[in-house]
Amino acid sequence: MSRENEMKFWSALTLRIFGVLHILIGLVGISEVVWMYFTSAPRALVPDPRYPYALPFYCVYTIVVLLCLVFLIRAGVALWRLEPRGRWLSNVVLSFEVISCWAEWETILVLLPLWGDKAKGVEDSMLVASGTWISGDLQLLTGYPLIALIAINLAYRRLRRASTAPASLPGNEQTGWKPWPRALLRALGLLDVIVALWGLNVAAWWYVLVLENKTGVDAVHPYVLPIYRIETAVAVVCSLFLIPTGVALWRLNRLGARMSRGLLGFAVAFLVIELGLRRMLLTAEGEARAIGKSFENSVGVLVLIAPIIAYLLVVVIATTVAFRRMPAADGATPPPTDSH
Repeated sequence: MSRENEMKFWSALTLRIFGVLHILIGLVGISEVVWMYFTSAPRALVPDPRYPYALPFYCVYTIVVLLCLVFLIRAGVALWRLEPRGRWLSNVVLSFEVISCWAEWETILVLLPLWGDKAKGVEDSMLVASGTWISGDLQLLTGYPLIALIAINLAYRRLRRASTAPASLPGNEQTGWKPWPRALLRALGLLDVIVALWGLNVAAWWYVLVLENKTGVDAVHPYVLPIYRIETAVAVVCSLFLIPTGVALWRLNRLGARMSRGLLGFAVAFLVIELGLRRMLLTAEGEARAIGKSFENSVGVLVLIAPIIAYLLVVVIATTVAFRRMPAADGATPPPTDSH
């Protein structure tokens, strides 16, 4: 069996295995939702002042989960038939499951606590309603959506590559393309998105912590909280812009490298301005000195800004090297021609 045929065989086998898993998980999930409705759900449906919105959330969760499971079964059938539809259906359904699960827990753990007691009823209602079906969810426990997303896309890409690979010419050795610049850029793009989400989490957590505990605030440092708010806003802006930067790098677009350099310049400029204000105001008197003292007592730069600068510095260096090596790796340099 040739290498192309072997690659095609294993890729097709992988896609069909995940097609069967899609169908099994979909059927088990639907039966679980139905079982939970007749056994555990009535506890969430009983009116309770502690969980005033449990019923609406439960209805939304049930409809969304059933739709995901139905489309997951449809994607499994298409994967078994090796249809391209199976890949994009799997990408849509599994990505939606990952994003919705992440968004739900971000809302419960990060966003709602920002509103204090006003959002306590919503937070508890979401926890009670989600617990009626997510407690035994096989996909959540095994991390199946992420595993399936990676495996299906890799298998489909190899299957397509094996199906369209040109035959080697007799006597010619094909050197091939060195894939490391492309792999590095895509890894950095994925890392950008992960770091962005993590940065937003840290910024929200830091903001709540400082707001509740008044970290660093006393009579000598009365302006620490406004400084923390500014530093948090800068960190949030950098994290938000890291998401389109990561998408651009994943698509091997040089705009990602330019955006990385722009973000690095923005963060460094903010750090220089803040350090300059600190030194300048500390030499002044009165209210200006109090602001300078507050800058001195702020550690938001160490928690938020410095890690972003360090990360962006590595990304800028890596993307610059990768994009410079891509033309040579792609074989863009034409071979020498005979001048006769």
